[in-house]
Amino acid sequence: MKDHRFWDQAWSSSRKRDDVELIDLIMHKTAVDFTYQLLGNIKGKKLLEIGCGSGAQTIEFIKRGALVTAIDISEESVITTKDFLKQNKLKALVKTADAERMGFPDESFDIVYINCVLMHADQDKTITESLRVLKKGGLLVFKETLKDWIAAFPYRTFSPYMETKPHYMALNKVKLLKAKHHEFYLLGSFFAFLFYLFKNKKTAQEIFSLFELLDNFLLKYISFLRAVALVTVGTIKKI
Repeated sequence: MKDHRFWDQAWSSSRKRDDVELIDLIMHKTAVDFTYQLLGNIKGKKLLEIGCGSGAQTIEFIKRGALVTAIDISEESVITTKDFLKQNKLKALVKTADAERMGFPDESFDIVYINCVLMHADQDKTITESLRVLKKGGLLVFKETLKDWIAAFPYRTFSPYMETKPHYMALNKVKLLKAKHHEFYLLGSFFAFLFYLFKNKKTAQEIFSLFELLDNFLLKYISFLRAVALVTVGTIKKI
């Protein structure tokens, strides 16, 4: 897995940390909430979070009752997450690990959760490794931004995150994995800049959400548009 030096710098900077959370959690709130719906009741379940970042979702999973193990290739991410847990008086196993070679025993977890990590890793190796550590009947849930996003220009052209040379997942790849999937954000994604324009992110979210009904209609009934949506949420159940 690549990019750990970039992410070490990102997670050690509060400004960059807030920017990553803005993109992956706040801007994508509907998609993130959908992943939580897919997880259902996770109380008492062993959950592996691949790519814990700032620890925001680690805490969410703990509060929902999961027995959480969180990993990240970035040592700064692990330090940040541990500090965040300590501040909130919560506990989880948090460690530095490569998603492509995690080292956990086979069938260790009931759930594996990945949020925008596959674009920075070897997708086949990470999925294979995730399924290896997942128990039979367990669930892998991933959220990724799509390669052929309709608004990739200008956003990705000028994004500082292109420094990491991400290889975004194409929807065809999701289908090849035989994952159940649901796509989010189409026309509304052109207005992502609102989250940077408004200091009050709630205002930006309210404006952004005005497009969701139209986007949901288009993505439901015009299937070829799903490939150019911003986000896909996929699930794979281990048989």
